[in-house]
Amino acid sequence: MGVSMALSSGVAKSLGLYALHTLHVNEMWMPALIGAAAFPLLCLTGWQLTRLPKPTVADVAARSERVTLNGRQRRELFCRFMPVLLMLFTANLLLTVQRDIKEDFIVCIIDVSTVPA
Repeated sequence: MGVSMALSSGVAKSLGLYALHTLHVNEMWMPALIGAAAFPLLCLTGWQLTRLPKPTVADVAARSERVTLNGRQRRELFCRFMPVLLMLFTANLLLTVQRDIKEDFIVCIIDVSTVPA
């Protein structure tokens, strides 16, 4: 998931810069243009998900049945795995924040023009 976030962030920024510099789109309309360009792709992939084949008898036989948990069972499951889930959530949050800060300020971080010679 982290790779897809980094890839999609880079593609979105590249498309935004392309719209601003090549297509000369106003800064206020650039996000709308990129969203409008991405919307058909979203619709296409959503439609393709509906076209996936139904599981065969062999698929069903090879897997165990998934039961729906009620509120008490969900709470028990969360409490059972809470320490690990909280560590994963915190680590993912910190890594996401770190990546966003790096992407937003990388030009300032590696700008050596202000370093005295």
